[in-house]
Amino acid sequence: MKLPIHFFASLPVPPSIPAAPPTNSWTAPLSPAQLVGHALDAGYGAPADLLGPGHTAMPLELQQFMTLRMRSAWKLLKKRAAGYEAHSFVSMLDATDKGDASTILGSICARAAIEKWLQSQTPKQKILRFWHYSVYTSKSVGRQAAALTWNGGQSAPDFLVCAKPATGPQKWYALEAKGTLGPRDWSAIQNGLNQAQLVCAIQVFPAGGTHFPTKAFCAQAHLSHSLLMATLVDPPPADDALSLQLCEPLGVLRHLARGVVQWAALTDDRTITEDGQVHWARLARGVGVGAPLEVGVLSTVYEASETIGVVLRAFDWLVDGLLDPFLARLAQNSNRPDWGAALAGVVATQAPFATSQLDANARRLVADLVEALRRSQLGAPTSWGEAMSQLVNARVRISSTDDEPSSVVEFANRLDQQSEPSRVLKAVTERLTDRPANREVQVLLNGLAIRQRPEPQRLVATERPVVRG
Repeated sequence: MKLPIHFFASLPVPPSIPAAPPTNSWTAPLSPAQLVGHALDAGYGAPADLLGPGHTAMPLELQQFMTLRMRSAWKLLKKRAAGYEAHSFVSMLDATDKGDASTILGSICARAAIEKWLQSQTPKQKILRFWHYSVYTSKSVGRQAAALTWNGGQSAPDFLVCAKPATGPQKWYALEAKGTLGPRDWSAIQNGLNQAQLVCAIQVFPAGGTHFPTKAFCAQAHLSHSLLMATLVDPPPADDALSLQLCEPLGVLRHLARGVVQWAALTDDRTITEDGQVHWARLARGVGVGAPLEVGVLSTVYEASETIGVVLRAFDWLVDGLLDPFLARLAQNSNRPDWGAALAGVVATQAPFATSQLDANARRLVADLVEALRRSQLGAPTSWGEAMSQLVNARVRISSTDDEPSSVVEFANRLDQQSEPSRVLKAVTERLTDRPANREVQVLLNGLAIRQRPEPQRLVATERPVVRG
């Protein structure tokens, strides 16, 4: 299966229907496993935030709702030799009926289109991060450089994409996804370009605070003669864009946590098998087009998921209970507030914990992190990113069962390396001793993998032997 992609370079904003043909036209592979994989990479199939204790056990009604939402996209498509074709009844649906499906298909096509563009560059670039705005705008992962709070993602581009060429530094891009179950819609693309252009630079912590210039894109899924296709548009840079601060280790952990939640939401827990590397389970019926699929979560990520949740809850509290109040006083007063006193106040009073829903494990981690900073006697931070860098580099026992202290940076890096797609793919395929040539395996960017389910063995009827006495 394949996806046609049209790319328009340096298209002015607002765009009008171009008189010239696309700058490039590509065809990207899009198998049934890739179709589901791109949707999961984009963050669909799970609630935006479900990181409380026991977060892999979600209410049955919520699980059913997320599954039905994903099914809505697949029910509109059928496989054809030329690609994915919309069923004829799609033209009878109104905009409300098409809404969720258009959004999901838009994100799938955006994921496929940006990867194709990255592969067309010289040298080729490999995707390292594909973060939905619910990841990079969460309070402990991302922050506008000029403000204390992000605006809830209302105007944020759908995705931040980090890619790396074979040589040279990694690069970050802003990507907005749009979808329509009709012809290409240039007015929607214009709105998408305006959103993507909101980001001009990304300051990554704790990697030295280096600024990475970004390129903005809008991708739209749409139909052409009933076939699904994608348009990718690259506008000129805007003058009034924002600079973002990102705490990359916490972004890695939040993205992995969402992968575990997706796996729990979209699979049948009665079918779980474990091969030493991956926990596999059957994908919910009706999610996907064509061959039945299994979704797996990397065993090391699954086993660390409760600890990941503890870390994220602790850091979300630290932003609200420590960093935001301190930075607000720093912005208001010409005299720098006392960082040591702010840290001591958290440990000494414990008052903020009484009114929060923070569990005992997260409270223990907060106290240990703050105490580690007090002992380190580092200077007072002057920005959100600098404060987060101090916290993620503090050495504590991340889990109460850890024998030795480590930092959140080390914890995130270890999981990031273990879930690297090419490494997981090698480990998974080595265990598929029954894997025929056409049994596909896809490894995602969030600790998940997808494979075709093995066909059930057919019993060959034979004549019952006649036993003579």
